[in-house]
Amino acid sequence: MTIKNYGLNGVGPDVQFGKQGNRVISTPEGFSVENGAGLLVRVEGADPVTPDEFVTKRITDDIENTLSKLVPAKPPTFPTGAFTLTSLTGGSPILASGAIPDNTAGGVIPVTTPGTDVSGYRGTSATVNSTTLSDNGPGDTGTITAFTNNVAGGSLTFTSATGQSINSGGLSVSDNKDFPPATPGFWQSFDSALSNATSLNGWNRYRIEHTAAGTTPERYYLRDTLTAVPVLTGGTATVTTPGVGIYSSGILHLTNDAVLTITGATITNLSGYTYSNVSPIVVANGTGGEDQIIASNISLTYAQT
Repeated sequence: MTIKNYGLNGVGPDVQFGKQGNRVISTPEGFSVENGAGLLVRVEGADPVTPDEFVTKRITDDIENTLSKLVPAKPPTFPTGAFTLTSLTGGSPILASGAIPDNTAGGVIPVTTPGTDVSGYRGTSATVNSTTLSDNGPGDTGTITAFTNNVAGGSLTFTSATGQSINSGGLSVSDNKDFPPATPGFWQSFDSALSNATSLNGWNRYRIEHTAAGTTPERYYLRDTLTAVPVLTGGTATVTTPGVGIYSSGILHLTNDAVLTITGATITNLSGYTYSNVSPIVVANGTGGEDQIIASNISLTYAQT
């Protein structure tokens, strides 16, 4: 029950100034000033003079403004920079038809249509690396973890110490230092990357998470089972249409109306989960000059083979 002690001195812990006026309430935790509706109201005061006096908002603003000019800028928040995989084979690989293992544990595979370019994803290595995200922060709090196919791998929990590092479980963290180096004691930064993260045959998914900052974009890697180069064996070359021909010293020289047919050749290692976007067979001259059979190399497409 509220005691209406209007402006009286020393009569209770709840003093109200006039009917419906503001109240000063004393509790074991301290004092509060409320209006008639029980809501806190503003209390004004002069700027402090002694250490134990209240600080006004103006003084606080002045302090914050001064500190903002003294404190250096923070390092870029993780993940700042280009996060891409560096274990790709390059070239012009094309997705082949057929079933491909999906190891991503719920990922969204970026290329599913046979005949589509997968140069941004395809590799044959059993491990995967990425570009390095340099001088990101914070490097003194939070936990950073590498994920392979949604499974946590290498992990490092940052503390206030500098020089923290890890290179295991698919995660590399290094160059943990004061940021900027010229003004130590404010912030810390670090470098991070995927390092020898495991890949399985088929599609794989990778990311790095920092609990006090953010998460990299997810990157996908298609590990192909085919590592051997194509091999052409067997086959017979026959002049099936000699054409008009030209004789020299009794020897027939073919002209450009002749037809050379190659039959019975077998090509292996032509495709795995992908195949190369180039002509798989090239018919070339074994000799040059007057002895050459064809004028220039002939490239045969997949349809022609």
